[in-house]
Amino acid sequence: MKTSTIVSSLPISALALLTACAPQGETNSAQEANLSVPLPAFIADVRAVDTAAVTPLLQVNGTTYSMSRSGNTWQAQVTVPKDSTHDISLSWSELYEGRELPLGEYSGSVTVGSSDRSFAIDSSDYDASGFDLDGDGSSNLAERRAGTNPYLDDAIVNSVDVVVPRIGINSNLPTLDGRVNTSAGEWADAVQVDTSGALLEIDNRMFEEEGADLADGQPKSRWAALHDGTYLYLLVLADDNGNRQHDSTDVWEDDNLNVYLDGAYSHTSTYNADGAGNDFHILIPLLTSGGFGNDSTSSGSRFLLGANSAAIASSAFQFSNGAGSSGEQGVRGNPMDVYEFRIPLSQLDTSPGSRFGIDIHLDDDDNGGIRDVKWAWFHPSGSDQLNNDNTYQNPSYMAAAALEK
Repeated sequence: MKTSTIVSSLPISALALLTACAPQGETNSAQEANLSVPLPAFIADVRAVDTAAVTPLLQVNGTTYSMSRSGNTWQAQVTVPKDSTHDISLSWSELYEGRELPLGEYSGSVTVGSSDRSFAIDSSDYDASGFDLDGDGSSNLAERRAGTNPYLDDAIVNSVDVVVPRIGINSNLPTLDGRVNTSAGEWADAVQVDTSGALLEIDNRMFEEEGADLADGQPKSRWAALHDGTYLYLLVLADDNGNRQHDSTDVWEDDNLNVYLDGAYSHTSTYNADGAGNDFHILIPLLTSGGFGNDSTSSGSRFLLGANSAAIASSAFQFSNGAGSSGEQGVRGNPMDVYEFRIPLSQLDTSPGSRFGIDIHLDDDDNGGIRDVKWAWFHPSGSDQLNNDNTYQNPSYMAAAALEK
């Protein structure tokens, strides 16, 4: 077997397919050779690309060959017969935000005779424009150069409050058990800030019924979200003083999560005015009537649809809650509560690359009876319940969000 030394001069990369001399008397029909590939200039010249996260995929005659890396050069051992033409495909991708992002590809053919055969690939021989994952007319590589999001149309990014990422290829999907499994990294890919960079904090005090023990803007309650192309996953951490109630018939009078969703982001002033039936208001108490963590799979689970919500079967979404199980302390030094929620994108009537409406509210009850206070992420702060509790009646109060492709 011969070893090839590949000449690399920007912007040219050279590939060599080497034939080997067969021992005397043997047929030289299939030969093994080393092939080396340097990082092409069309990628190396884009400073935003993390070259340490770039990998090539080599195919010769439809067979994929594994490649080992040494610096910015990759080697593969290939088998090619002499005196024949071979189809070559060489594509490059970057592991970006936990996902493989295609950057460009070369495809062509080379004829190998009785001796070694070298050929050069110029950067202009690569097709980068054909790789546009979000379909916005700007290639993945151009978006990396510009610092824009290659997973979502720029026009959509600029029109929403939150971009929900797709889970990474090596990440663990959240397990709905009412706990935040930090060691598994199950929420590591989730969005935790809005498009302005502000934390998704549920700290807008909408109104009080029996008095709040925290001022507007003080709670550390927050939410996060991700998707896998099939489900939307939500995590809510609720700042609590340790007094959690489950005594009321009306679930909103207890410690309770409100999930508001507008599947098509119709943004109408009344629920389901467009007839699509995808405007939802789902209320999920923290605890069952027996005082245990509320779980959609348990016989004692509790949930309620808002009076204006589209209908949805209890089996169409899942949730699991844990009191004081977040592993994090709130502003008062008490462990925060956990709400984990999942809904199919088909049920929500949205898809990757599309917008939808969302808001997250929390009802807090510390002493039984009616709730003490209601908090919101997106709904504005206020003090008058009659005039400052609007989202359950008017879906246009929801924020705009979008799912990465």
